[in-house]
Amino acid sequence: MKDKKRLAFIIADNFQDEEGVSPYKFLRKNGFEIDYIAIKKGKCKGKYGRESVEAKLSFDDVSAENYAGIIIPGGAAPELLRVYEPAVNFTKHFIENEKIVAAICHGPQVLISTGLMKGRHLTSYVGIRDDIKFAGAIYSDETALQDGNIITARTPDDLETFNHAILWELNFSKKSSGQAEFVKASTPASVLKLSILKEIAAHVFYSEMAKNSRSEHVSSKFMFLSANERDHVNYCQSILKKMSGGLFYTNVKLFSNPGFANDISNLTLKDVLNHSLEAEKNSYSIYADAANRTKSAGLKKIFEMLASEEQHHMQMIETEIKSGEPHSLSSAIEKISCNMQNEW
Repeated sequence: MKDKKRLAFIIADNFQDEEGVSPYKFLRKNGFEIDYIAIKKGKCKGKYGRESVEAKLSFDDVSAENYAGIIIPGGAAPELLRVYEPAVNFTKHFIENEKIVAAICHGPQVLISTGLMKGRHLTSYVGIRDDIKFAGAIYSDETALQDGNIITARTPDDLETFNHAILWELNFSKKSSGQAEFVKASTPASVLKLSILKEIAAHVFYSEMAKNSRSEHVSSKFMFLSANERDHVNYCQSILKKMSGGLFYTNVKLFSNPGFANDISNLTLKDVLNHSLEAEKNSYSIYADAANRTKSAGLKKIFEMLASEEQHHMQMIETEIKSGEPHSLSSAIEKISCNMQNEW
C-alpha cells in the first residue's frame, strides 16, 4: 500500500554529489521518509568524492507500490541505472501511475529509457538535450520544469527550485477531500498550480466549443473565452516562475488529450453553457479566496484581477443563457472530451 510520506531515491556510484544528498536532506527536514535504493546494497560514492550515501535497500527488496514518488539524481549514476532493467521497470511504475517523478541533470536518462517520454516536457543538463528530443519529448531550457507529475531540473545550481518543486507537488497531490477544503489549506504557489491546470482545461474546452459550434455568433464568444483562458495560463505561469525561482509548470496531457470518443451530441447549448458557468464560478471562488488569504499586496492584486476576469466570463455566459436564441440539440458541439469535465 502506498505511503504518502515515503519516497524512493534511486542511486548508483558516481552520482552528482550535491544532487544525491540535497533533496534527501531537504525533504527529510520537511517530514518525508526517503529510502536510498541501489542495484546492490551498500555505500555509493559521489562523482567528485564530496559525498557518499548508504543504500540499505536494493531493487530486489522493494515494491514501487509502497512509494508516493521517485527521485533520480544526475552525474554518471543514471548511465548505470538506465541499463539495469529492474531500475527501469521500477521507474515505469511511477510514470504510469502518475505518481511524483523527479529527475535532475542527467537523471532524465532513466526516464528516456522507460520509453514513456514521448510528448512530455522536460529539461536537463544541456549535454543530454538531444537524447530528450530523440525520445520524442519536448526540451526546454528552464531552471526547473514540471509537466503534470514529472519534475525535471538542469544542474546542481537549480537544486533549491527543484527541491521546493518536489515539496510543493507532494503537498499539492495530498488533496483528497474536495477542492474548497484544499484551497483553504494551500499556499499561493499551490493555488497558482491549481489555477494553471484549470485554465489549461478551460482553454482547451472553449477552443473545442468554438471549433464545433454551428453558430458563428456562439463560436466567436467561445474563441474569445479560449484566448482569454490561454492568456491566464501564461500569466499564472510567469507569476509562479518569479515566486519559485524558475519553476515552469504545465500539463501537456490537458493540451493533447485525444479522448473525444464520448459522444454527447444530445446535450443542448444551454446545458453546455450552464456547465461553463459553474466552472467559471469555481475558478472565481479560488481566486477570490486566495486574494482574501494572501498577506502579499502584490499577490492580492493579481488574484483580484483574475477573479474580476472570471466574473466577466460569468456575465458573458449568463447573458448567453438568457438570450432568446434557440437551444437546439447539438447546437454548440458534436463531442466533448470524455474526461475534460473531470479535469476542469
